[in-house]
Amino acid sequence: MNMIPITQIDLNQSGIVFPEVRVEDELIDQDDIAREIQHHPHDSLEEAWEAAARSLVVKRLLEKKGGSVRNH
Repeated sequence: MNMIPITQIDLNQSGIVFPEVRVEDELIDQDDIAREIQHHPHDSLEEAWEAAARSLVVKRLLEKKGGSVRNH
């Protein structure tokens, strides 16, 4: 598996349009996904982006679940 050097990733210049990612009504910022990409080495930017987005979705779901547990 090849790593994509983080310095080469510019989502605005890549020409690739990534979909919005939401957890319930909360939008996950594209910049947050871009920062997370470095932790998900893949052969393509698309695969790395998908893994990073999935990771942030899971994180937000766990945070929401943790918050609901504490409030009960």
